[in-house]
Amino acid sequence: MNSQEDHDVDRLLHVVMDVDVPIDVEQKLRSQLSEFRSQTVLSDKSPTPRQGIWSHRAWSGLAATATVAIVLTAIVAWSLRPRTSFADVATAALKLPWIHVTTTHSNGESNETWYSPSKGISASRHKGWTEYHDHQLKVYYSYDMKEGVLYRVPESSPRRMSESMTAILPLLLQDEQLVDAPLERMEFLGPLREEMKLVEQTLRRVEDGDRQWLEFDLKVQFREEPMQMLFRVDPDTKLPQLCRFEGRWEGKEMVSEKRFDYPEKGPADVYELGVPETAKLVDRVPSEDIERILKTIRVGRDRMDNYRAIVITHRPNQKWWLERPLIMYRKGDKFRSDQSFSSGEVRSVERPAEDEDMTAWWQRRANDFNYYPMYLVEPGADDPLAVQTTHFERSFVTDNDGATQVRIDGVKNWTSQSELGERFPPYWSRRPEFICRPPMGVPNQHMEPVLEMNPTTGPPDTVLLHVRVSGRRPQAAPDPKDKRKIRQPDAFRFWLHPLRDHAITRWEMLDTDEHGEEIVTSSKVIEKMEKSPQGMWYGSQVRITSKNPSGGESVQLVRIYVDFDAEVPDSLFEPPKVGRVY
Repeated sequence: MNSQEDHDVDRLLHVVMDVDVPIDVEQKLRSQLSEFRSQTVLSDKSPTPRQGIWSHRAWSGLAATATVAIVLTAIVAWSLRPRTSFADVATAALKLPWIHVTTTHSNGESNETWYSPSKGISASRHKGWTEYHDHQLKVYYSYDMKEGVLYRVPESSPRRMSESMTAILPLLLQDEQLVDAPLERMEFLGPLREEMKLVEQTLRRVEDGDRQWLEFDLKVQFREEPMQMLFRVDPDTKLPQLCRFEGRWEGKEMVSEKRFDYPEKGPADVYELGVPETAKLVDRVPSEDIERILKTIRVGRDRMDNYRAIVITHRPNQKWWLERPLIMYRKGDKFRSDQSFSSGEVRSVERPAEDEDMTAWWQRRANDFNYYPMYLVEPGADDPLAVQTTHFERSFVTDNDGATQVRIDGVKNWTSQSELGERFPPYWSRRPEFICRPPMGVPNQHMEPVLEMNPTTGPPDTVLLHVRVSGRRPQAAPDPKDKRKIRQPDAFRFWLHPLRDHAITRWEMLDTDEHGEEIVTSSKVIEKMEKSPQGMWYGSQVRITSKNPSGGESVQLVRIYVDFDAEVPDSLFEPPKVGRVY
């Protein structure tokens, strides 16, 4: 859980309910929430917006909300029963030894997940993979059944349990009465929620065998197709028992069902999940030297000064001083990227003199352009791991004078989670602190890092980090345009400068040709590095060389002119209103 979940508890306690929660009860709950939050951290990637609710990965991810659902379902219990029992119910929920969730899909696939709030352990077993996470030690074991190899990997990019689905139960089941506009409260449905139209909702007590349940049933119209969502809660223990989603997707019937139970005992290690003890164990936890380097690079990304940077990308057969600039802003952990347009008559621009101060020249030249925002990045509210990225939909319009303007047509936000130093804003490869500190692919179970302290190739005074794909590779997509499954390179090489905080001075992506020979498909050479006022090294000129499918090469030269004295007001990171014209 996180501080956003604390906020949801406030909202549920003081808005949903008709009476105030006693102070002693609230304090006891918050104490339990704090303890629980420190233990429940999952390592996974958040579903992309296009995955939505029908993605098996996204539906399976809903099981990750089970533990938090227990806590907030206990709030429902208190709203339906005498309030004196609320603290006991909430405490008991947080101290459950294990929560076990079995998920089945209509295509025959199934998976199981286990959670132990008290032990800080989670585990999963699904088609082809078995994982066992120890969140207190921040390490997990991953077994690839097809490869037959067990990997030990550090949790480097944690994701806190989502609270979006958990808020639905107390909101929709309060006082056992229906509520208005329930879809507006179901944030876990993501952007697909906007394409849903409520048809019918019911709340009832039902009998199934010798048991009685409280059920909330929601029928909607989704893209002209019917869909049904069912939530079942045990009226005595107030613990969820069933979540079921049923509907049509791309003309096919799709059903996903989750069943909850609460055993006293769960898996003690990955071998109790069925992994053979004879499986080869590969340790991907970085050595002390490599971990020290990775940490230094993360710190370098995070500690960069505030700046306004003008970025020029020189392409072949073009005069670089006629290029259209990008403007990059940074203030603490906030980022903004602006695109230029409408520069007027560029042919009249004179080439600067050889001894010209190019930072000052481009600061003057940049004033000839108009700009519109492309992205904003800032920390998410109340969660130290959350990162909110804002993207602007735009169109070009012509004003009465015939000049071209840009209009903001829409604003889209998405939230991801990552630790400080591992947040890569859009266009990171054109930012001064990131261009010499790119993502390096480690730690990862299928990436093997090897450090060479005295390399015989590369820039002087550097160490060389080899990162090579090792193990079963993901299959490439049948359609080369499917960017979700682009084949990754065979290996990377990073030359790092120890005396410059291990900033990267050159890096290469490698592949293998039809003869098994190693080839460099792309390289970046940091031709100029400078130091910020606070002593952080950054790249100011980078040469990028890439091989074309035809076998030729393309070259780009990126120049970055950084102004550390520029004013970067907070207002720059406020999203513009829809309809605004630049």
